[in-house]
Parts: sequence; structure tokens; C-alpha cells
Amino acid sequence: MKLSKKALVLDPIDCKIIDYNDNKEAVKDALEKINDTLIYLVNTRDLSEEEIQKSETAIVVPKKIESIAIYTEQGVLYASNIEDIKDTLKKIFENENINKIGYNQKEEYILFKQMGIEFRGMTFDAKIAAYILN
Repeated sequence: MKLSKKALVLDPIDCKIIDYNDNKEAVKDALEKINDTLIYLVNTRDLSEEEIQKSETAIVVPKKIESIAIYTEQGVLYASNIEDIKDTLKKIFENENINKIGYNQKEEYILFKQMGIEFRGMTFDAKIAAYILN
């Protein structure tokens, strides 16, 4: 796997945040353009006992992806309701030609699988890198 030679540099002061709740089309358009490298971060929450019991699939990690931030040249795409963009996320995360850079991908692999998404193309996990460096 090769990472793009073009680095994605985000200036935290000038970084534009595009919230799915505010601009659904802009987020969907930007997601459709991802074809090389994906830098993302997910926010999770613990599942309640009731949610675990109601689940139709096996729960390996009793958590749920609550929101996702994806870093693009257009800015940071943010979605707090994953179900609204699940089909688009499925296309991206199942595409092994798109390199995924994230944090704690081992757990996210399981969480995405629990959502019916096969996580492919893991390239770099910052949590594993931190472990190796320490």
C-alpha cells in the first residue's frame, strides 16, 4: 500500500468544519470524492444493557459509534448520526484501495462489523504507533 505523496495539512485555526446536520449535501459530496487516503476519528459510547439484549447481531464490543470526523481537503466533515451516512461509510470503509488512518482501529474494526461494515484497508493506527514508541 502506498500513501499519497501529497500530505493533508490542516491548520487548526483556519480549518473549516462541515457538520452533516447543517449541510448534508456538502458532506455527502465530499465523502463521495474520497478515493485515496482517509484520516478519521470516531467517537463511541457504551451500550446499555437494554441495547445489548435487543441487538440482532452478536455484540463483541459493547459500544456503538456515536459520531465520526473525517479530515479532507474541504475541511473536517462531522456527522453525529452515523445511520444517515451508513451506506456512504460502507462504500468507503469496505474499499481496500482507500488507506485508512485512525486511532484504535482494532476496536473500530469490530464496531464497524457490528454495523454490517467490513473494515478494509487499515494503513496506520496511531494507538498502536504510540504503544510501539513507548
